[in-house]
This record gives sequence, structure tokens and C-alpha cells, in this order.
Amino acid sequence: MPTTTKTIRADHKKWKCNNNVNGKPCGTINDISDVMCSSCDTCRKADTEALAADGSTIGKMYRLNDNLSEDWEYFSPQPLNAIKQGVIQGVTWGVTHCPQVISQEKLRFEEIS
Repeated sequence: MPTTTKTIRADHKKWKCNNNVNGKPCGTINDISDVMCSSCDTCRKADTEALAADGSTIGKMYRLNDNLSEDWEYFSPQPLNAIKQGVIQGVTWGVTHCPQVISQEKLRFEEIS
């Protein structure tokens, strides 16, 4: 198993939706604080691309766990100038429910030093 983390890195600013829409990948770029795609309304899932602010791929979601926590795999070390970490806190999703059932107001994106 690759090395994974539940902590979203400071340089991980966006994600690319890989949901199948009419036989093609959605491809929409979303902010990391959004757990649902702004175009197809699907929650992010395994193999979702992790993107830096410049759009470069820095990793992928390795697994979406039964409790809906995410394991991310990053392909390279975090840049030295990335000193803050972003995490999504206070999310209380049901084990069998996708985040679509949670209103966006319940999600909170914070930077921690």
C-alpha cells in the first residue's frame, strides 16, 4: 500500500472530478474545500486528482473510507514554502450517504498553522 494521509496538504488547492457524465469524464476543476463537484453534483471519490494552485497534479485520492474520510496519496514531497495545512473539520456524514445529503453550510475549510 502506498503512503497515504488523511490530512490535506497546504499546496493541495483543487481537485479534478473524474465522474462519468454521458460516457465521458466530467473534468471539472473544483476548490479543495468543496466535496461535491460544482458541475455534476457528485462527491469526490477514489482516483480523484489532487491539484496544486497552478493546476499541476500532485497526487490522488487513494481511498474513500466507509466513514467517508479520505486517504490522499501525494506523488512528491510537499514544497518547503507550504507552511499551512488545510483540513475539513466538523463534517458528520452518514456511513452510507454521499456528502450530497449534507448542506454546504456544514462544511468548514480552515487553515491551521
